[in-house]
Amino acid sequence: MGSARLKRQRAALDAAPPPGPGSSCSWRQPKRRTPHARVTCSTAHTNFPSWGAKRGRNRSSSSREREWANLGDGPAGLVAELVLAADVATYIRFRAVCRPWRRCSADPRAFGALDRRFHPRGWIKVCEKNHSIHRPQRRRFLNLRTGQCVEIDVPELLDHRLLRCTTEGLLVLLHAATNLIRVLNPLTRQVTELPPIAADLASGFRPYSHDSAGLADEHTVLLYFGRAKTLAFAKPGDEQWVLVKTDELLIMATMSYAGRFYGVTTKAVVAVDMRGGGSLPPRLVVVARLAKSFSAMADTVHLVDNGEGDGLVLVHNKVYQFSDGEEDWWLERKYEAYRVDLDAGKMIHVRHLGGQAVFIGSYRALSVSPRTFPCISADTVYPGAGLVATTGAYSIKDGSFEPSSYDTQNIWADPLTITDLLSTYVSQYKWLV
Repeated sequence: MGSARLKRQRAALDAAPPPGPGSSCSWRQPKRRTPHARVTCSTAHTNFPSWGAKRGRNRSSSSREREWANLGDGPAGLVAELVLAADVATYIRFRAVCRPWRRCSADPRAFGALDRRFHPRGWIKVCEKNHSIHRPQRRRFLNLRTGQCVEIDVPELLDHRLLRCTTEGLLVLLHAATNLIRVLNPLTRQVTELPPIAADLASGFRPYSHDSAGLADEHTVLLYFGRAKTLAFAKPGDEQWVLVKTDELLIMATMSYAGRFYGVTTKAVVAVDMRGGGSLPPRLVVVARLAKSFSAMADTVHLVDNGEGDGLVLVHNKVYQFSDGEEDWWLERKYEAYRVDLDAGKMIHVRHLGGQAVFIGSYRALSVSPRTFPCISADTVYPGAGLVATTGAYSIKDGSFEPSSYDTQNIWADPLTITDLLSTYVSQYKWLV
C-alpha cells in the first residue's frame, strides 16, 4: 500500500501545478492537456515559479489535506529526491505546496548556482527579438525533455550582458558597470558571484563566435576567449581569474559533459584537465584523435550529448561547392557523425544519431528527441538559419535531404514551428537576448 500511495502522489505532483507558497496542502485534479501542449510554447504558466491561488475547502477535501500534511518527513523527503532527480522545475512546485514539504527538502537558494543538484538540465532560453514593453525582463524557457515552456522574469538581463547559456542551463552574465561575472540559475534564482574579468577580455567576448563559457568542474567556471586564445578560470571566493594561453589553438564546439569541459581543434577532441589542483594551472589534453582533419575556414564541427546510448557525438559539417560550368555556382552541405570513444581515444563513424535529431549553427548545437517533438525526424541534422546553403534537413542514415526553407531575410515570419525555434536558437544571433 505504501509504495502504491507514493506512486500516486508522485504522479499527481508531475501532472498538476500546486497552489502557491503559504497555502495548505490541498489536492488538485490535473488539467487535461491540449494536443499541442508539448509542441508549442504556451504562456499559460507565467511569472514562474508562481503556481496558482488558494482553493476553497469543503469537508471531503479537509480530510485529504490532513492526509497530505501528515505525510512523514521520511516519505516526503524521498519523494522530493525523486522529483529533483527528474526536473528542478517540478521540485520547485513540490516545495511550493506547503510548509512541511519545504521543511523536508533543501532550499536551492541556500546553495550557490554551481550546485549540480539544482541545475536546470534540458532547459534552454528561447531566443526572441522583441520583448514586452511592460515586462522587458521576462524571458521564455523551453524544456527539451518534456516540451514545457514557461515565462520567467530575469531582471539581471537589464543591467548585465548575457555571455553564454551553459550546457547545464545556467546563464553566465557580465555586469556592464563592473565587469563582474555572475552565474545565474534562472529557475531557482541561485546566483554565484565571481571576480571581475579584465576589461580588454570582457570587451572582446563576441556573441557570434567560438567564445564560450561553462563549468570546468563542479566548483570552477571557465571562459574561453577565441580571439585572445585564452582560457580563464575562477571559483567562488577567488580574487582574480587564472589565465591560460591555448598555444594558438582555436577551440571549437565547446561543451560540458560528464563533469569535464570539452572542445574540438582541427585534429582532435580536447578536454580541460583540472587535476593539477592548486599547484598546477589547468591544461588542455587530447582525449580522442579525429578520424580526419577538417578546414576551419569552410567546415564546422559540433559536439552534442546524445544520452546514455551514444554519449558524446561529433557531427562534421562539410561544405561542397558546385558549378554549372559557366557563371552559376552553389554550396551544398553534407554531414558525418562520429561517436567519441573516450576510453579508446578515437572516433567511431556511425550512420545514425541514436534516434535523436541534432540542430547545428555555426557555433552552437543541440540534440533533441523526436519523442518530445514529433514534428522533427530521427537521425536527422537540422542546420540553423546562420548556415546559408541549399541543404535543409539531412538524414545521417541515407544521405537524403530536404531543400532549405529558411527565409534568411525574415526569420521571424509567422507561424514559428518548433523547428524554426530550435534553428534560431543554435544560430545564436547577437540581438536575440
